[in-house]
Amino acid sequence: MANRSYLYSIDFDSTIEKRSDDKKIIGLSEWAYMIPLAYKILVSQNSKLSESIIFGYDKPIAIIGDFHKGREKLFLFLDELLKTDLLDKQELEAQINATKEYLYDTKNENKYIILECGEIYDMDSEALEEQNKKLYENEIIKIDEAIKTFITEIQTPKTTEDEKTRLAILARRHNMSVDQIINTEKLDLLGIGYWSDVLYYS
Repeated sequence: MANRSYLYSIDFDSTIEKRSDDKKIIGLSEWAYMIPLAYKILVSQNSKLSESIIFGYDKPIAIIGDFHKGREKLFLFLDELLKTDLLDKQELEAQINATKEYLYDTKNENKYIILECGEIYDMDSEALEEQNKKLYENEIIKIDEAIKTFITEIQTPKTTEDEKTRLAILARRHNMSVDQIINTEKLDLLGIGYWSDVLYYS
């Protein structure tokens, strides 16, 4: 198991219809060991709990939302984020431009977008559907609060000695400055650095 979260655009309501060969399913992105903020924003509009389209599980462990409204919500946020000094502007702008190019490409558009986090949930002992319900109730339908939490997290410097040591080790390992490592980790929390229709589950 890859322990990733996945995003797909789909042309059918997965709360009503099952996946079949005639349904349009386009891979958008995947992220290891976390559910980035961008994924949550993208599925936050007109969202519903849904059964998975990639895992054989008979309870709702996915979340579906309106593709176009979610995309609009994401880009409004990203354009505002770019006006701040919270992330390296050059790198953030490059990632935003790549994100817009991918999500505005008509071949990647569908009516719906679905977030699949079964592998992430499987890292915990709690039932998958309960974790999905908590994500939906605490973050997806309260997306503006989730955005505020993200902003607070990337604004708050981590100054413990253990954290300084961890960052220094990573900087040496990757031949980067500590500031570059911090910026990379903040961008990972955002999750707009990888877009592809070739995913682990395609």
